[in-house]
Amino acid sequence: MIVLLNPHAGGGRAAKIWEGLRRELRARHPSMQVLCPGEGISVEGSIGEALERGERHFVAAGGDGTVNLLLNTLLALRPDRDSGLAVGAIALGSSNDFHKPVQPWQCTAGISCKIDFSAARLRDVVHVSYSGKDGEAGRFFLVNASAGLTAEANAFFNNTDRLLGWLKRKHTDPAILYAAIRTILRYRNKEVTLTFPDMEAVTVPVTNLGIVRNPHVSGGLRYGDEHSVRSGVMGVHLCYGTGIPGRLRLLAALARGTFDHLPRTLSRQTPWLRLEARSTFSLEMDGEIITTNRATFTVLPDHIRVCP
Repeated sequence: MIVLLNPHAGGGRAAKIWEGLRRELRARHPSMQVLCPGEGISVEGSIGEALERGERHFVAAGGDGTVNLLLNTLLALRPDRDSGLAVGAIALGSSNDFHKPVQPWQCTAGISCKIDFSAARLRDVVHVSYSGKDGEAGRFFLVNASAGLTAEANAFFNNTDRLLGWLKRKHTDPAILYAAIRTILRYRNKEVTLTFPDMEAVTVPVTNLGIVRNPHVSGGLRYGDEHSVRSGVMGVHLCYGTGIPGRLRLLAALARGTFDHLPRTLSRQTPWLRLEARSTFSLEMDGEIITTNRATFTVLPDHIRVCP
C-alpha cells in the first residue's frame, strides 16, 4: 500500500494528525510506504515505480486536493480502466468532501480512513478537457467541480490572507464561512454559455455553478441530492443573475441542503456538459483551481476502483 501524504493539509494540522495515526496504520499494513511531495520526491516517478513493481493499492492522506493529485497521477500512468488500480483516502484536509458522509466504522482515532481495499468497487470518474495557457489539457475528478462563487472562494481559501490562515489552523468551518462571505461581497457574475447534450446552448450570468458527484461541497455546505457513484451522470446546479442578497440566500440554502427551492436556479443530471466564455474564469476540481475560458465535462462510467 502506497500512501501519498500531504503534511501541510488542513491548514498545517495534517502532520500532527498523521503522527497520531501512523503507528496503528503501520501495524495493520506492515508494507505501507509513505511518499511526501516536495521533499525531493517526484510523485509521478515514485508512483510509476510502484506500479512497475505491481502495486495497485494507493492512499491519499490529505485533503480533496491530495485525492485529486493521486487520481490524476494514476490515470495518467495507467489510463486503462481495467488496470486493477484502487484508491483509498485518509481525511487530513480542511473539508474532506471525498469522505462525506463519514461513517463511524470508517474511522481510526476519529479520522475517516477509507482504506478497506477488499471492499473497493468501480466508480465513475469525470474527465474535464479545457483550454489552458499551453493549449488543450485535461484532468479528472471524483467528487465535485465548480465555477463562479464556489470556485473563487476555493481559490481564495488556497491562497489565504492572514486572518484566513489563522482560521484554517484553528477552526475549519469559520474559515470556510469567512472565505464564502468575502467572495460573496466581491464577486461579479460571469457570462458563460452552457451546452447540454439534449438542449440548445444558453448564455447566462453565472453566480455559481456546481458540477457534482457528491452533494457535499465545502464544510457543512451541500446540495440536497444524493448521486450514486455509479450513475453515469453528474448533477449540475446553476444559480444565475443574483446580487449580494441572492448570494447570501444561496449560502444559507447550501447550509440547509435546500438549493432546489431557490429562485433563479436550475438543476439537472447529465453525462456531458460544455462551458464557454469570452473571458477566462476560475474552474475548481476537487479543490484544485485552473483558469480557462472553455471546458467540457464527460462522465466515464466505472473507471477506477475506490474504497467505500
